[in-house]
Amino acid sequence: MPTSFSEEELITIPRVISEPRFKRYLDEKNGNQREALALYRWNSEVSGALMFPMHMSEIAVRNGIHGALTRRYGQRWPWVDAFEQSLPSPRGRYYNPRKDLQRTRSNLLTTGKVVAELKFAFWENMLTRRHDGRLWTPYFIVEFPGFSNPQDVYENRLNLHEGIEIIRKVRNRIAHHEPIFMRDLIAEYEVMVSVIRSRCPQTAQWVERTQKVVDLISLKP
Repeated sequence: MPTSFSEEELITIPRVISEPRFKRYLDEKNGNQREALALYRWNSEVSGALMFPMHMSEIAVRNGIHGALTRRYGQRWPWVDAFEQSLPSPRGRYYNPRKDLQRTRSNLLTTGKVVAELKFAFWENMLTRRHDGRLWTPYFIVEFPGFSNPQDVYENRLNLHEGIEIIRKVRNRIAHHEPIFMRDLIAEYEVMVSVIRSRCPQTAQWVERTQKVVDLISLKP
């Protein structure tokens, strides 16, 4: 990755980035402005490249959960009282799935719109053991057939939940333009692919064949 910058750029670009934000990169490169700027650019590019497998993993999971909910509660599951009451509703600052569902569906007319608008945390929360009896014991392997041990629903559901948690954390850092250069990005990319594979092995193969992030990671300055 090129590290060629004019003297003027070495002064002005860090000002635009802001001193506190740029300091993480400058510290990583022992005060070398050129190398820090190259790392900043690489961080931005690899963040963008991760969006494709991340996007596919999120879509795969939420559509799989949507499929299970449809099997259990019908096409209009966001408006089914029995499902709403099955969701936790913690008080205080904790994420509240029930309120998220209520708020999201209030101005929407179709299930598809609700699926698209619910927070990612909603889908992560659906992969907890409180839903095993209603959803995952009967429907997990139907919606996520890509696991090698299809009989162990509890372990598979737990693994999928852990994968989604990892994806959410890196997703949040990318969404806020935070540094990710210190993370094990290959491992996190592989989690994304494994999540997609759990839903559809052929889609995972397509993502692996067409992604650009692995080569870019190898070019880290």
